Amino acid sequence: MVAGGGESAQSGRNSQWEEALLASSHDAALGRLVRGTIHNLNGVLQVASFHGEMEGMMLARAAELFEQARRADSAALPALLAELEALLTAQRFSLGQFTEKINRGRAIMRRVVLSPALTPAPGESWTLNDVLRAEIEFLCADSFFKHKVAKQLELAEDQPFLQGNPALVHEIVHRLLENALEAVRGREDALITGTTFANEAGVELVLRDNGPGVAQRDRERIFAPFFTTRPEHLGLGLFLARKLAGELGGEISCLAGAGGVFKLRLPAG
Repeated sequence: MVAGGGESAQSGRNSQWEEALLASSHDAALGRLVRGTIHNLNGVLQVASFHGEMEGMMLARAAELFEQARRADSAALPALLAELEALLTAQRFSLGQFTEKINRGRAIMRRVVLSPALTPAPGESWTLNDVLRAEIEFLCADSFFKHKVAKQLELAEDQPFLQGNPALVHEIVHRLLENALEAVRGREDALITGTTFANEAGVELVLRDNGPGVAQRDRERIFAPFFTTRPEHLGLGLFLARKLAGELGGEISCLAGAGGVFKLRLPAG
């Protein structure tokens, strides 16, 4: 009886910290979404601001040329008009760039406002491709990932829609991407590839990296809580990803192959 009671208490404690971990992972997913959005908007606004300043300078120069042309004699007029024409052409291009960046900023904000990870709606339809694209965009807040990691995607079209809490799928994909990023961090030839597959039963995502890979003896152990091959990490990322996948009726496995290879399978909604 005492032993049974001890096992029950231990099981309760495990359940409590796992629930706390799940709750904190949801909060972290929303925080990551906000940070990624701010980062992406900052880049858009920097470029838009540059083109706005250029517009002001070109308008001022155009006003000067117009005034000079109004006062010029017939010999000087063609050169002034040619410069004014070239300036207006450059201004149209700059204005187009400014408009494109503003529209991109609006698109980013629209994706965030409508993101099912932020405001899940009952019965809302979304695909694994949507989640993967969004998480890659958010992870670009990491400078190394954005500038140093080559990213190759091969996405199956006509994917079946998924149901349930999309925030959980976002968290799973983020954990897998983050694991791949840490495997290649610091490499000059860093590469992460993402491939999705679809059939009537569900969808799959295979993430590969060209890091050191996972030893055969560790391909199952890496999903255990607190097991890690990286001393600076707690060893909870892959554990959490597999647990969340299981709650959604899916599974995660580590496959053989060069580098790290992880497969996520989720049932169709």
